[in-house]
Amino acid sequence: MSNGCQYRCEPLSGGLGVFTQAPDRVNADALLLAHFIGRCEGALCDLGTGCGTVPLALLDRGLCDTACGVDIRPEAVALVQTAVDRFSLHGRLSAVCADWCALPADGYAVVSANPPYFAEGAGALPADPARRVMRFGDADCFASLCAAARR
Repeated sequence: MSNGCQYRCEPLSGGLGVFTQAPDRVNADALLLAHFIGRCEGALCDLGTGCGTVPLALLDRGLCDTACGVDIRPEAVALVQTAVDRFSLHGRLSAVCADWCALPADGYAVVSANPPYFAEGAGALPADPARRVMRFGDADCFASLCAAARR
């Protein structure tokens, strides 16, 4: 990665791995979401992908042919792109830096998301701005996520 920060690769069982760097990490929620999705018949779009755990876990287990990970944070997208480059996933996994509200309709068969858990004002905000984006959404967060998934 070009920002010079340390990152590491968390191995998955099938030979792929997820590149992580604080505050992004592999967590049980993302792995459970991937398990819940199961086999994708068509392309997957993971909104708010972070380090790409969901699409990478599905690709790793052969349950998805192609996937796109979308995140608003460039540093998260860079982690996904590192996995694409390292594991030669070009044409199978793409990383897009965008707000999910601005995504064009691409006709994905499956759309997944592990959205922010809390509404703004529903607890102490993390000092780290990246963690704040991952944990807290505004009042329209879930509605905008669902609207993006419908496209």
